[in-house]
Amino acid sequence: GVVNIILKSSVNELTANATVGTHMTGYGSTLKLDGQEVLENQTDGLQYNANLNYGFKLKDNGFLNITGDYLNKAKTYRPNYEPIFPDNYRQKFGDGSYSNYRAFFNNKISLGGVTEFYSFGGYNRRDGEAYAYTRDAGSERNVTAIYPNGFNPLITSEITDKSISFGIRSKFCGWNADFNGTTGSNRFHYGVEKTLNASLLATSPTSFDAGGFQLPQQTLGANFSKNLS
Repeated sequence: GVVNIILKSSVNELTANATVGTHMTGYGSTLKLDGQEVLENQTDGLQYNANLNYGFKLKDNGFLNITGDYLNKAKTYRPNYEPIFPDNYRQKFGDGSYSNYRAFFNNKISLGGVTEFYSFGGYNRRDGEAYAYTRDAGSERNVTAIYPNGFNPLITSEITDKSISFGIRSKFCGWNADFNGTTGSNRFHYGVEKTLNASLLATSPTSFDAGGFQLPQQTLGANFSKNLS
């Protein structure tokens, strides 16, 4: 499919947005958290978001439009109903939490006549955290010298996206011309916290670098268009 993204180009105008929300679990006495009954209509997953946008006017109808955005979402907790699942294989069951930071810009500068320079791009980072399967105190995957009561490992993630696109637009002999260069990358990096390697016994670290992957990409383009009768 095709996504037609219209970039902001407003100037001398400040726009601000803020939202907040949470979940009402409605589980009542059937929801247990760390072995304790939770009161009816317990809330979780608090989420709030704020962003600002402003455009600066430049010479000859040029502009620089900038947006900043912050989003934070807390974890949700949906442990198994213990009478149905007495082993409760995952005590901290629910959605993970994350914090997200974004900054984007759109820019156009006149180079005289019908020729203009343009650029746009942005940076996005998301730091996430989610619980993995519970290790009971007596599990062979636990070391009681480190976690006497067992533990709930945390999987962490750091996701970054960044890109910039720039080019020159003009007209030649009735043709619209656009010369463009774009570069960008997407990177995932994982970690594990509040955990251990049972084979190392009491000498085990409690956090690990789990590795990740990255994809960079660069493109160059020359586009020409003309209306024909």
